[in-house]
Order: sequence, then C-alpha cells, then structure tokens
Amino acid sequence: MWPLKNSALLILALPLLVSSVRIQIDVPATHILANPATLPSDTKAVLSSNGSPLIAPISRHNNFVFADVPPGSHLLSVYSRDVTFENLRIDVEPSGEVASWQTYRGNEWTNTGEQRGGCEAADTQANIQVRAVAKREYYYDRPSFSATSILKSPMILIAIFSLAMVVGIPYIMDNMDPEMKAEFEAMQKSGTGATATTSNIQNMDLAGDFASWMAGKKTDTASGGDSKSDTQQRIKR
Repeated sequence: MWPLKNSALLILALPLLVSSVRIQIDVPATHILANPATLPSDTKAVLSSNGSPLIAPISRHNNFVFADVPPGSHLLSVYSRDVTFENLRIDVEPSGEVASWQTYRGNEWTNTGEQRGGCEAADTQANIQVRAVAKREYYYDRPSFSATSILKSPMILIAIFSLAMVVGIPYIMDNMDPEMKAEFEAMQKSGTGATATTSNIQNMDLAGDFASWMAGKKTDTASGGDSKSDTQQRIKR
C-alpha cells in the first residue's frame, strides 16, 4: 500500500522537478573586460519575470548560478560598479529546454539579437554567456595643453594679424616704389589731419556743449522777451 502511495506522489511531483532548471551565467573575457576576476564582489545578476526577481551574486569562478528557475520568459540584467553588461532574454520551457538571446531595453520583447546559449530538455544545466559592453567612467581626465585650440581663439587670431601688420608694413614701405611711397605719405598726411579733426569732434565735452546750448536758448528767449517789450512800448507811444 505504501509503495503505491509513494509512487503516486513521485509521479505527481515529477513535473515540478523537471520544470525547475539550473542556469549558470558565465562572463567571458573580452577587449572591454580582459580579466573577469577584476569584477567587484558586489556584482550581481537579476532574473526578472512576472513573479519575484531572482538574484545571484558573483562567485569566485566569475559566474552567476540560479539553482531553481521556473518556466517562463525572463530578463537577465547584470549590475556592476565598473562595467555595463548586455541584457539577455532567457526562455525556460516546461520541458526543461532553455534558450537565450541578446535583447535591448525599449525594444519589443520579440526583437531579439544573437543567441547566447541554452540547453536541451535532457540536460541538467544551462550554460549562458553574458558579455560586457562598456566601461563605466566616473572621472574624466583633464584635457592636456593643445596649441591648435589656442590658435583657434578669435582673440589670438586678431593679435597675430595685428602683429603681422605692425611688422610687415615697415618692410613693405621700405621696398615700395619711390613715387608710390611719396603718394602714400601725402595721402597719410591728409588722412592724419582729417583723423585729428574727427577725434576732436568725438572728444568734445558734452557737458560743456549742453551748458552752452542751454545758455544760448535762454539768451534767445531773453532777447525775444526784450523785443516783445520794445514792441509793446512802441504801441503805447
């Protein structure tokens, strides 16, 4: 009687035993992560699905082990301080078959990338690889001295042009034709006078000019008043 009951219980529990799968996530060496052993000890992998997430810390063998993964479609995310890892879609069938693909956040769940491993229904463990895609940068190096960046500055370009004019004009004047040089000097003298006149006009004392203008206006008003009084006196006479 008891053997029959034990056999019945074993048959009922057999689908539950088969449905749970052991998954091992390996971290291969790449050009971004040459030595997976350098990953910090707080690195962890998370399997997210409709239920509670499954969390596996990194082991001393540089992998993550999920001992009991139920059937369903899961999202694998690896969190590390120094490296960013790709996300994987892992499908676990009730038969025990496991398949995994590369996936991207924000894309449709059916949009999968390269396959990353799995196992057949008869296997006891699924081996899947997750790869590092980028290094995390928390500090940026101070930019070094660059002569080209200085030459691109407008102020530096203006200074260089002014220096070239100061140095080059005397040389051009010395090598100029005598007649052309005389004409240029005559033009320069006439231009100097005009420049001086313009400078004097621009440098006028605005306060004094305004005071003179006001005084002239008052004088005109006073003269206008005197002429009006003279006219009135003439009318009275």
